[in-house]
Amino acid sequence: MPQSISQFLAFLRNLYLKNLSQGARLRIVCGNESADLDSVASAIAYAYFSYVWKPTEPVVPIISIPRRDLKLRRDVEMVLEHIGVSDKSLFFLEDLQEMKTARGLKTACVLVDHNELQGPCTDLIDEVVGVIDHHEDQRTYYEEVKRANGPYIVQSTGSCSSHIVNYWNGILGPNLLPQLTDALTLCMSAIMMDTSKLQSKVEDPDRQAYAICKSVLTNMNEDAYYKRLKDAKNDVDGFSLDEILRKDYKEFLFPSRSGDVRVGVPTVVRSFEWMHEKFGNEGSIKSWHSFLREHKLDFLVVLTIKKANEGVKRELAIMAESQDRAQQVESLIEGLTPELQLSKTSVFSAGSLVLQTCDQKMLARSRKQIVPLLKRIFAEL
Repeated sequence: MPQSISQFLAFLRNLYLKNLSQGARLRIVCGNESADLDSVASAIAYAYFSYVWKPTEPVVPIISIPRRDLKLRRDVEMVLEHIGVSDKSLFFLEDLQEMKTARGLKTACVLVDHNELQGPCTDLIDEVVGVIDHHEDQRTYYEEVKRANGPYIVQSTGSCSSHIVNYWNGILGPNLLPQLTDALTLCMSAIMMDTSKLQSKVEDPDRQAYAICKSVLTNMNEDAYYKRLKDAKNDVDGFSLDEILRKDYKEFLFPSRSGDVRVGVPTVVRSFEWMHEKFGNEGSIKSWHSFLREHKLDFLVVLTIKKANEGVKRELAIMAESQDRAQQVESLIEGLTPELQLSKTSVFSAGSLVLQTCDQKMLARSRKQIVPLLKRIFAEL
């Protein structure tokens, strides 16, 4: 049996997948399409823990972005390098598409860090057989998962990786789990980042999972490691604005009274003022136009968060290409304002782009809380 995640991934690629027959059933686990550290850690750790439990039924972890975009997630790259995992051994959207189209494999998927299929994965999954998540429960696959006798855990936590640790600790037990240091390192890293090392957005499952990881990873210098992680996550040096938007991006199809609308929601670790200074007004507007067109979006909702010595600052912008959308942008801002305490700003001259930027005074509301608000507002538009 592979003794590390690196060996496990090599086994999947070089032996297991090569021996699957045309049209066979493929078990996979997918994180959400932002592919942040929590999603990547949850998917890889779930697959590895599952293999240790049932080595005759491997689960392939899928990172739900194109391979080219991993380089935009420097914190993820840092943790993978720390546990000796090469990006060449990982499985991305292209790999899943090849498995489906060229080999006709039937995919049975466990969703982690989301409970409703998003983006390109939607057309690549044949059945959902499990859900482990910490976002608002859409219950889209609840009955399907129960029929498959799979895990269905949707509970608010700071980090989905906490659910992964606690779930598998209950199955594998306290004697076996401590041997799996690679997977625990992945999960502890994600919990650190999602809860600011148990200082923010932390729930009891986070504390429980972190204690399990900490009891095993006794040689980790937590403070130094956490600082390196934060620095890596916030490092956008050399990125174009398009790459900054793709770095932590989710896409949604929301129903509205006039039909479905496609909405992109990136989270950016720099302020709008920084973007204006770095890329200029014209360059920023051009990039947003291109992003809207490339992703075939009706609306782009950009969330910014900047942590500095003076504290956290959040901003929100809503933009659309068509001037016909101007009233809807205004209605979205009005609908979000009571919950987010928005105040309008004027960082950019929008030109032909419909654009409204705002300061967000309600600092506790991140994309996790804003997306359900958007869904409810769009339903009334």
